[in-house]
Amino acid sequence: MRVLTVSGALTGDRADRLCGAVREQLALCPRLLGLDMTRVTAVDTAGVRALVHVAHLAAEAAIRLSLVTGASTAVGATLEVNGLAELFEVCVGIDQVVAGQAPEGTRAPARRR
Repeated sequence: MRVLTVSGALTGDRADRLCGAVREQLALCPRLLGLDMTRVTAVDTAGVRALVHVAHLAAEAAIRLSLVTGASTAVGATLEVNGLAELFEVCVGIDQVVAGQAPEGTRAPARRR
C-alpha cells in the first residue's frame, strides 16, 4: 500500500502535480494507492479533471484507489456535486483504507474499465 497526502487547494498546477505523483506511485505497482485528501481546502475544475484522470489511471493499471476525505467538506462536496464518488473507494480515515473496511455509506467500489 502507498499513500499520497494532498493538502491545500487542488487547483491549477497542483492538480497537474497530483497526476504526476499518482503516475509515479502507480509505476511502483502497489496493490492499493490511498490519496489522503483530509487537508484539501478547495477543488476547482482542474482539480476535478485531475481526480477523474487519476481514477482512470488506477483503473487502467488495475490498482485499487482510495480517497480519504476525513471531514474535508471541499472534497466531499466536490465528489457529490460532480457525481465522482462512484470512481473511488471513499473512506473517512486512512485506517479504514488499510483495513479495507470503510463504514457503510462511505465507500464506493472503484470502477474498472
